[in-house]
Order: sequence, then C-alpha cells, then structure tokens
Amino acid sequence: MNILTKTIYGEFFVDPVYDKKMSGQLARGKHPNAALVELAREFTGKESVVLDIGAHIGTFAIPISRSVARVVAFEPSAETFATLKRNALQNSCDIDTRNKALGARAGQGSMAHRNAANAGAHSLVPGSDVAIGTLDQEVPRADFIKIDVEGMEAEVFAGGAALIERCRPVIFFELNLSQLRAHGASPRQLARFFTARGYRLYLPIEKREGSYELARVRGLTLITALIAPRAWALRTDSAPFDILAVPRECKRGYCARSVGYAAAYAIGNNLAVKARRLTGRYKKV
Repeated sequence: MNILTKTIYGEFFVDPVYDKKMSGQLARGKHPNAALVELAREFTGKESVVLDIGAHIGTFAIPISRSVARVVAFEPSAETFATLKRNALQNSCDIDTRNKALGARAGQGSMAHRNAANAGAHSLVPGSDVAIGTLDQEVPRADFIKIDVEGMEAEVFAGGAALIERCRPVIFFELNLSQLRAHGASPRQLARFFTARGYRLYLPIEKREGSYELARVRGLTLITALIAPRAWALRTDSAPFDILAVPRECKRGYCARSVGYAAAYAIGNNLAVKARRLTGRYKKV
C-alpha cells in the first residue's frame, strides 16, 4: 500500500515495504535527487529535452519537468512504473513515461530484484515479460540524460551511441562496480566510450544537502579503486557512486575542482566509511 509523502519538490506516493529505502528517505525529509535536480538545471533550459533512464518513482523526472520542455522517463518494473505514473498525475506533470528497459539492442527480458527493501535495486535478466528498446530508436534528441540501470550502463550507451554523438547531451550516470562486472563491463570500458567521443568526466561531490561540486576525473579505473578498494581487489559487492560526463565544447558556466581533489576526496571518504563501520562494530561489542 502506497503512502503519500510531501517533499520540497512535490508529493510522492511510495510503498513503505516494497520500497523501504526510498520511503525512509522521504519520511526523514531528505529528497534523494535534490542535488541532481539542481545540477541538471545548470545544464538545461526551457527548450531542453531530458531523459530519465531508470526513473523509479519519479523523484528526478517530476521536479526537472517543471523547468524543461520535455522529459522522457523509462522504468521497466511494472509495479514501480505504476507508481511513477501516479506520481506524475499527483504533481500535474506532463511526462512521457515508458514501461520498458533500454539496452544495446531491442528485445525482451525480465526483472530480477536484488534487494527486498529497495525497489530501485533490480537488474535485467533473460526473459520475456519486459520490453527492451534502444536509446537510438526511442528518442531523436536529448540535452541531459540521467541513467541508473544497475550495471547495464555500457549496454545502454552502446544502444544510444548515435544519439550521444549527434546531440552531445550531458550525462549523469551511476557506477556500480559489482553490477558492472556482473554484466561483463568495467569502469575502463565506460571511460573509453566517453573519451573517444570528446567528453570530460567529473565526480559529483555532495558537500551539503541539495548541492554538488564537481571534481575532474581523468579515468574511471583509478577513482573506482580509490572509492571501493575492497570491492576492486576482492570482487565483493560495492556501494555505487555517480559520474558526470560533459562534452568538451559545453560552454555553460560551471567550475570544477582538480583531479587531485577528486582523489583526495575518494580516499578520505573511504577512510570515513571504514571508521563508521569500526565504531559501529565496537558499540555492538
């Protein structure tokens, strides 16, 4: 049963059991995509087309739709898609919602849920109950793309290479090392895709709630190893982080920190996570 929660960006229905993680964040007054919404607004305008690939319940698609010309939101899970459409209606937002997945080629698949408390943690597996399209086939234009597809990023980019080369959108994507590996991809593969097309890569760092600063990243191999060294070395599960890809010719005003700053942040963040784990372990003892 969905409950309605008010946020700074509107009202959202969310299932407190099926989607416990999202429900908890909204209940605590934390909008999970606040910083992303503000970042996207820096690179878009009233005539922009925004794609939300892996839209979940619309916490990005709905607020960004108020400041751009068009939003196309893809969500393959039937249950989550129903909530996405309900939330768009609740907030009077005109969003093109599509109940399908994206990949390297068109076809069919099925959804496999990896976390019973996180409705966003589902992966595409062989099957026949979910339609799969390609970005090149689905849309003719994009100015900003947000993508969260649990390790299938390389396949989605491959199926949208022509669109990306033609339209040169700014792309915000999740990098989940363990899920990338599960789909036969790697951070280096993603980095090569973008560097070959004249993109610069940045690490978005949320310094305070609702705001990102960007730090330049030369490649994704090193920054992934620094952020998730245990998962990198031992091939264990890893916490995801985000990357922003910006075409070199982009003239919109934004400032970015250095490569060294990104590396220092990654190391410091990893040490802080370990310290919190140790503290929690000692408290339990």
